[in-house]
Amino acid sequence: MGLRRAIASVTKPNKEVLLQAVLDGKINPGKVFTKSFDLDHIQEAYEAMSNREAIKSLIIVNDK
Repeated sequence: MGLRRAIASVTKPNKEVLLQAVLDGKINPGKVFTKSFDLDHIQEAYEAMSNREAIKSLIIVNDK
């Protein structure tokens, strides 16, 4: 097992929708990590990003 990442494809129509959502105050462009998961749930973190349920998943390795 290793680390992997994916590039999110954003087409021109998607950019226009996203820009309008930012201008309308519906989304905060500064908020990168939209969901958090502990290391035991890393598969769910990747699935959330793949299913567009999270922009980026934050993996919490240690609660201390």
